[in-house]
Amino acid sequence: MWLGKARPSMEFQLLYALMGHKVEEELEQLLRQAVAVDDGKATSLAALSALQLTQLNDLHTETLKEEDRIDFEIAKLQQTLAEVIYPKGLPLPSTNKILTAHEVATASSTHAADSGIALHGNLQNLVREKLDAMRELSSQADRLRLKTFDQLVGVLKSPYQKAQYLLAAAKLHIALRVACISFGTTRVCVGSQN
Repeated sequence: MWLGKARPSMEFQLLYALMGHKVEEELEQLLRQAVAVDDGKATSLAALSALQLTQLNDLHTETLKEEDRIDFEIAKLQQTLAEVIYPKGLPLPSTNKILTAHEVATASSTHAADSGIALHGNLQNLVREKLDAMRELSSQADRLRLKTFDQLVGVLKSPYQKAQYLLAAAKLHIALRVACISFGTTRVCVGSQN
């Protein structure tokens, strides 16, 4: 799981696994050069062209770089959030209660003082800014997922290739949702607002 859903690069893992499976299924036909061809284009994921493989590799590399950039931004945001909540030199709270970022952001000054946590100046606003930044990173991750999916499907030329991939992708995403529901984490996995 990555930001509540699957990593965009998982789409490539699925496609590569499908390609391997199709190659095994069609190996005998490929060796006999009896693979069906539609207007000179490969109809199966087992017979992607060199150009398609290069395009997939380039897209995969670009997607991984963007995932790494978002991961770096998340790590940086988490570090600065910790520094906002507990600035250097500020003693840690005397209570054993661990507050979530949401609790800190919504805590009133009176509640904060009663719980032993000192909020200095604009702490609530700073925490809210950090939470907004996290929401933006989550949106960037969603846009990357959609862009990756669209571009990956665009590389697949024949309707049969697209159908093979889309069917497997749908099965995988349904399985993820079922797994999340069975673990009781539908809000994170499915993205519901309940």
